[in-house]
Amino acid sequence: MGHGPKDGPDPRQERAERELAALDPGRLAGGLARAFDLIEKEYGWSDDQVLDLTLRRIRQIQAAIFQRQYVETRQRRSEMSWQTRMLAQIIAAAMSEADKEGNNPLGDIAAGLDMDFPSTPDEVKQNRKEAPPPEPKAGSFERLMGMMGRNLEQ
Repeated sequence: MGHGPKDGPDPRQERAERELAALDPGRLAGGLARAFDLIEKEYGWSDDQVLDLTLRRIRQIQAAIFQRQYVETRQRRSEMSWQTRMLAQIIAAAMSEADKEGNNPLGDIAAGLDMDFPSTPDEVKQNRKEAPPPEPKAGSFERLMGMMGRNLEQ
């Protein structure tokens, strides 16, 4: 199902590379041009301001921008995955019933939704089994005192 080395090339990746190449058929936008574009767009600098930088500094700035953009993108994707998963679980709970063991197939699929690290329903069930037991439910003050050996009804 995946697209690892054994599965062959990912057709979506190949299509994206073809579309990107079609945008620059003369190959004018090389690495330096992309670095200038990235830095100028990020900071609002002109070509002259970027030209005043050393190549090493240009590469440092480019790397810093890429790292920040990666973290921001992962955060947005994580939030979107969480929202999607929560909505799907609510819909699954409303639209289907659990079996005698409490399994809800639609709920398991919904719980595995994630843009970056999707889980199969079997993985969701396994994770649920490995989860620590839930905290005990809150009781009354009288019950707490009874557990401590004090009977308040006397």
